[in-house]
Amino acid sequence: MKQTRIVTHPGKAHIDEAVGAALICIAHSIPKNGFKIIREVAKKSDLRSNSVWVLDQGGELSWHKKIVDHHQNGDLACTAELIALKFFPQIMLIRRNFYRLMERITLQDTRGPAALVDHIGANREKPLWSLLAVEQFAVRQFEKNPTHAVADIFVPMMERIIAEDGAEMGAIEHHRRTMQVLTTELHGIRVGVVDTKDVEFSPTMLGVNRVAKELGIDVTIRSDSRYKTGTVLYREPWVTDIDFRKLEESDRLSFFLRRGPHASGFLASLNLPFGNADYLPSILSMIDHCKVKEL
Repeated sequence: MKQTRIVTHPGKAHIDEAVGAALICIAHSIPKNGFKIIREVAKKSDLRSNSVWVLDQGGELSWHKKIVDHHQNGDLACTAELIALKFFPQIMLIRRNFYRLMERITLQDTRGPAALVDHIGANREKPLWSLLAVEQFAVRQFEKNPTHAVADIFVPMMERIIAEDGAEMGAIEHHRRTMQVLTTELHGIRVGVVDTKDVEFSPTMLGVNRVAKELGIDVTIRSDSRYKTGTVLYREPWVTDIDFRKLEESDRLSFFLRRGPHASGFLASLNLPFGNADYLPSILSMIDHCKVKEL
């Protein structure tokens, strides 16, 4: 089998060209033993060939020639992000982990480590000279054996990120098609009813918050697998100034689980700030359980 040649620049390696090479392999379904990464100055024959990929050098951006460089234009994104925008535009559009990684790589590659430090809010006196320790290790492996590193480290890493964001993209489209909205019947509070039947994504709540925000929804009613007839009534994190006790007066919702922390009623009415997403008590203050009499 003829191997696909991918030529990147010699010298100090960067995560930019390593991720870019991995994305080329994924986008074109090139198998693990079907490519070879060469770290050297591209030959004239490489630049003239449309069967050799030349990444992060070559002085132009030409998909026909398979030359992907950004150094000739300071307004261009990094090589990896250019490839991502070309071959994975829908994944980039949802602006999740894949997009954020490309954003970070471009920032570091085009403006330097200090700009990345400022972007993530790290201490400039102790600069973060690379994205993560694991990425430093991966780039070192790429310097030593680029083909092995792309096949065994960067391709699996990017496949996982793309798959996870792809699942969320599918879930978002599902919720856009199926989410019902209840408004005036519930005292002016905009309530979305989430349909999670036959959703093939795990967890099934992927993308709910994004769609809820698009629709201006304050609270969503979601299924709760712990109870046969139960649902979770969930206050969306951007909502801080509505008295949700009004929902208890509705003839369309019936609250239960009146024990323990739920005994006093709908905890979301406490109106606690959302705060850090990792702070569990803050999240729990926005949830109570209810069952829906009718829709």
